[in-house]
Amino acid sequence: MFDCRLNQSPEPELNLHACCASKAWVQTMLGHLPVQDKEQFLKVAEKAWFSLAESDWLQAFQGHPKIGESALQAKFGNGAKFSNREQAQLEHVSAELIRELAELNQRYLERFGFIFIVCATGKSAYEMLDLLKLRMVNSRSQEILNAAREQHKITVLRLENFL
Repeated sequence: MFDCRLNQSPEPELNLHACCASKAWVQTMLGHLPVQDKEQFLKVAEKAWFSLAESDWLQAFQGHPKIGESALQAKFGNGAKFSNREQAQLEHVSAELIRELAELNQRYLERFGFIFIVCATGKSAYEMLDLLKLRMVNSRSQEILNAAREQHKITVLRLENFL
């Protein structure tokens, strides 16, 4: 058996939920424990994610704060420590930039019906703002796929912490 933190966890469901808030995805992944092989497990995670219904994707998106949103821990529990680390680039930006992100996030939510999802790891606040602006012109069908792809990237990064 592959030696990883997920296999050692007394509560693997909580760990998986911290990686992705889709209940359907978590249940699928629980059926593939214990992890035997990291690469195979990540392939299963990808296949499981992209086979979900849109409603499952939307549920996963709800597990994220808006880019730049404060009070992450209070609102997002287990996943907050990941979100804090992933959005670390936002700690030292101007209040004006944070306001612009917040306003555009709200417009995005109103336009598409879900929050802007981006794999923020390694991206500056300005890069995230530019991506948000670029993606605002997409159709909803294009954007749900973009968000799903970004969610998958986030999930893989988080899973790797447990593998």
